[in-house]
Amino acid sequence: MSKPYIGVVGVKNIKEAFQVADMLREAMSGRPDTHLAQVGVQVTTRTLHGEITESRRNPIVSEIPEIFKAAVSIKANVFPVVHFTTREHEKIPQFVDKILQLSNGYLAQHDFGLQLNGAFGKIAPEALASIRSKYPRLKLILQLHRKVLDTMPITDIVTHLKEMETLIDYVLIDPSGGRGEEMDVSAGAFLAKQIINQTPIAVGFAGGLRGDNVAKIVGELRNKLGMNNFSIDAEGGLRDKVGEGYGNDDFNIKKAQKYFINAVQAFSD
Repeated sequence: MSKPYIGVVGVKNIKEAFQVADMLREAMSGRPDTHLAQVGVQVTTRTLHGEITESRRNPIVSEIPEIFKAAVSIKANVFPVVHFTTREHEKIPQFVDKILQLSNGYLAQHDFGLQLNGAFGKIAPEALASIRSKYPRLKLILQLHRKVLDTMPITDIVTHLKEMETLIDYVLIDPSGGRGEEMDVSAGAFLAKQIINQTPIAVGFAGGLRGDNVAKIVGELRNKLGMNNFSIDAEGGLRDKVGEGYGNDDFNIKKAQKYFINAVQAFSD
């Protein structure tokens, strides 16, 4: 099973990446090496094509290598991840090729992750197999978003995951989708148990995680799962709203620091 991570998602530029690197260096100093530190960037079909969007969360794709280089400059267990969202699910293998081409070869030469948002039940196993075959250093994360969690029976979710258990490394139970809405711990833990018991896929959770609640939520998940070998990531709870609408917010390094330090402590206790 892949090593779990604590994720800080929504880094947009090199300045923020260096801020995160400094924060991770301090937070991880002297701590048990139980989790990777995921540094995540958001990419959509529109930003991949060079379009300007209203979201303040999306970096310029060609700058992603420099963002990741800054993040891993701390010489620690950093797991760089591209969080990719598209409605053109049949084109995901080609989009992955383009992401790697725009990175000037950097991503293909390093261990990194790709999280596919909204693709569960949409992307064919054959497409995942082609991506894995072409990029063997890539770790694949498949998001379970709200629509899937609300409409698909758990048995169907697990059956579908079993069909892909050799093709993906992590599944992220994420009813919030970066909107900062707090997860239902009991429901998430129940689904996670079914996945853990029936597949080798590593499990992660997202949804409204912040510095002031992450210790409580991690503690509840540890108690319900009977282990701490799971991942978490946070995005919306690490940002400051500047206006209405999704993505109209800015990354707050102080919020990220409080979240990460408390998360590390919660997993270490």
